[in-house]
Amino acid sequence: KNDKSTAEYTDFNVSYAATDALTFTLSKAQGDGVKAIVAGIKGGSSTGEEGENPQLQVSYALPI
Repeated sequence: KNDKSTAEYTDFNVSYAATDALTFTLSKAQGDGVKAIVAGIKGGSSTGEEGENPQLQVSYALPI
């Protein structure tokens, strides 16, 4: 049984603000908690490898 409430994971983030409006963030999560989260989203079992792949996020703020 996979208890999602006690599953742990580590999240690594590196951010770079190129300008006041443009930010790049590279993140990676790993551990049993990632496997539990991915399995919960998919509604079944999962190796969690899908959630442990590095992710790149690019953010741009528009001045309104």
